Amino acid sequence: MQYGVNFFQKLVEICNELRTELIKIPKELLQVKILEIIPFQDTKGLECDEFIEICCQNVCLLTVYKKIFPDLNLSVSKRFLEQFWSKLFANKEKKVNFFIKKLNVLPIEKVKIDLTRYDSISQFIQTVYTQFIKEYNPNLQKKRGITYTPRFIIRTMIESIDSILQSNFNDSLGIASKDLILYDPATGSLSFEIGLISYVYDQIRTKNKEKDIKFEDWVFQSFNNSFLGNELNPPAYFLGKFLLFDILHQLNNLSQNLGKNFNVFFKSALSPDILEEFKHKNQKTNKPLVIFGNPPYSVSSSNRNSWIYKLMKEYSVKEPNLTRLYDDYVKFLRLGQWLLDQQKSGILAFITNRKYLDGKIFYGMRQSMLKSFDTIHIIDLFGDIRNIKDYGTKTNTNIFNIQTGVCIGFFIKNIEKNEREINKIARIFYMGVKGSIDQIKTQLVKPFEQLPFIELSPHSPKFYFVPIELENDLTEIWNNQCIPITDCFQKTSRAMISSRDRFMINVDKKPLEENIALLKNKEFATLRFNERIGQKFDEILENEDILASFNFNEMESSIIQINYRPFDIRHGIFYTINRKCGKSIILDYLNKPNPNFNSQDVINKNNISYNNSGYAFNFVQSIQHPPFNHFLFTKGVVDSGLFGYSTSKVAPLWIDGKSNITPKFTDIIKDIIPQTDPIQISGYIYAILNCDQFTKIFEPILIHEFPRILIPYNSIFFERMSVLGKKLMHLHVFEFDSIQWEKYRIFYEQISFLPKSFQLKSWKFEPDRDELHIISVKKKDSLKFPCSNLEWNYKIGSIKLLDHWLKARKFKKLGRSLKPDELSRLITLLFVIKESLHIKKQIAQFFSKNWKHFN
Repeated sequence: MQYGVNFFQKLVEICNELRTELIKIPKELLQVKILEIIPFQDTKGLECDEFIEICCQNVCLLTVYKKIFPDLNLSVSKRFLEQFWSKLFANKEKKVNFFIKKLNVLPIEKVKIDLTRYDSISQFIQTVYTQFIKEYNPNLQKKRGITYTPRFIIRTMIESIDSILQSNFNDSLGIASKDLILYDPATGSLSFEIGLISYVYDQIRTKNKEKDIKFEDWVFQSFNNSFLGNELNPPAYFLGKFLLFDILHQLNNLSQNLGKNFNVFFKSALSPDILEEFKHKNQKTNKPLVIFGNPPYSVSSSNRNSWIYKLMKEYSVKEPNLTRLYDDYVKFLRLGQWLLDQQKSGILAFITNRKYLDGKIFYGMRQSMLKSFDTIHIIDLFGDIRNIKDYGTKTNTNIFNIQTGVCIGFFIKNIEKNEREINKIARIFYMGVKGSIDQIKTQLVKPFEQLPFIELSPHSPKFYFVPIELENDLTEIWNNQCIPITDCFQKTSRAMISSRDRFMINVDKKPLEENIALLKNKEFATLRFNERIGQKFDEILENEDILASFNFNEMESSIIQINYRPFDIRHGIFYTINRKCGKSIILDYLNKPNPNFNSQDVINKNNISYNNSGYAFNFVQSIQHPPFNHFLFTKGVVDSGLFGYSTSKVAPLWIDGKSNITPKFTDIIKDIIPQTDPIQISGYIYAILNCDQFTKIFEPILIHEFPRILIPYNSIFFERMSVLGKKLMHLHVFEFDSIQWEKYRIFYEQISFLPKSFQLKSWKFEPDRDELHIISVKKKDSLKFPCSNLEWNYKIGSIKLLDHWLKARKFKKLGRSLKPDELSRLITLLFVIKESLHIKKQIAQFFSKNWKHFN
């Protein structure tokens, strides 16, 4: 939804001006007038500041809505607006006219044009509110994860809950039953409640349920008595309530019941207090509890209640960096699980971030949920713009128009498990939905019982809530003939998390020295002008206390060369400026290896010149974008973004003169070839994970897990793969063996001319000629290099190597010409890519001939 910046900016300006006027009114007068202006019992206990915020937001928004829908009978909203102006601005006609005029001249034509995109007026209004909050209070929007749920999703969820209640709980009235407790722990602007009321109204009218229940009785007796909610943003809640009563008035002229309280508490749901309310409502019958909604998604959570953190220990696992496990949506899922454990019976139905389905740190959560519930249904809507784990078509729309992928989860608990069933896990059913919004709607229009769910068989220890499409024999090989990469190395570490790359990393050393000098002198304006820091206030670099703690001499001496991306060596400030830009003992070791250690003494028979311990393997815990090509041998410190999207982990080849390969893995290999050594084993590891056939076969599992090393079936297979892997290792650290040097010399001689300096402007790959054209600012200096289509498109991780290397070295970006040694590096990179493809082809051919021995 884009109406131009003017509409929302002007609306926000008016809202701020109105707040300024309201603040001038004595608090005593405001307190007296609250109930007169907002005739809902929910207003009791509101603070004056909350009342002011409710008024200024709702007055502005509802006035605009009245103008957009002049023929609509918004009687409840109209009454609120009239009472607001008459009670708080009596005898201030000029001021009233000032605000109304400003609101009436807002550019709403583009807004009105957009109406046709929405299924209902309430959906349109609540979507506008979401956009308004982004402009009005972006921190609140980001912190609370405020976003409007599309009406068709709400309808799907409510219809599904209704179906589950009728089939699993034998209640013919389903969600319209009076024998329920309904709970929305984050009501927002009541979009789910409005959807629920509209759905029940349609059911009563179309399915002739009047004989069982009247709509008016259901709303103000069954629903009102059974519903509970929480909301931290009162203005959103009251906007929803105005809309809800406007709709009730239109449906059945029910707005005379304005005084009714919907039992919504303006405090966080993430506390044990809510359980007392459930116990109170559940005194007479053992009612099922239905928890539903769209809880907030926010890693930077404002919900830091110690009680919920204790509950979250149930989900904890022994993994580094569990930050995302404490996202708000996970806390709300844990709350729902805990409440149903207490109530013994009910449904938890949330639309949330989909990360918990297959995320690498969420297996404790998945295991816990499998133990708590009897049945789980997942509707996976995908849509993660940053992390497209595509199981088929690439059409992958996000229904919220956000970057985070989402799913709907229905978690069903019928009865308390008896002792014999305690260890029995839930049955879990999965359905993946992709396509355009219209295609997604079409797929979800079927009744819940007709949706094409498939049953999953989650296994320990990961318990994935998504299908892993491996044939049984491949699963057997993966589990019994492959060793996780983490079990192959004694010590691993995360790679360097740089943070503030524009400040911390550069192709050249000099700009980093300038950055440090400017920071030392607090010349932040110059740093911003040079685009070395962001335009907003930097909470680390501009914090006086943190700045005073920096040792600038040490910072300057910490500028080192790092592996920023594959084969892209840059300078970086290897200095901790905050916890997110930390170092580790392993990284320190890679930066300054033991000068007294010579691995040649350990492996002299291999005649390989690994004469220090700065070498390491780099890998990831799961891949975000197939195919798997996320394994690289490097020398020196490595950036965590080495592979692009996936965070890199690092395993040194040597530590303090000793092999970092585990004794366990060494013994497995020595059972096959007793006379092996660490370099041979390393070569074998490198060949296996650079074998496209192997990684393609196991791609469905590599999307989710660390890579594994196939145990060789005999010494011949091991030795041949090891030789090829070692060649690739030499190549990837640009330390060629004698044969590679000769090949390189021949390749280099094909390049007829290299200028002393070169101002790189652009480049173009010519597939018909198998040439890469490097274009200079001075076009006469342009260069041509031999380059095939495969070489041009060669990737490691998500990094297209040649294109990436050139982009970082454009004259406009560097501010200088390329030197001869940099042009030579480009030629060397071309050779390394060409030779890598050749060796990988040899690996693939040899592997294919021998694969039958593993089946």
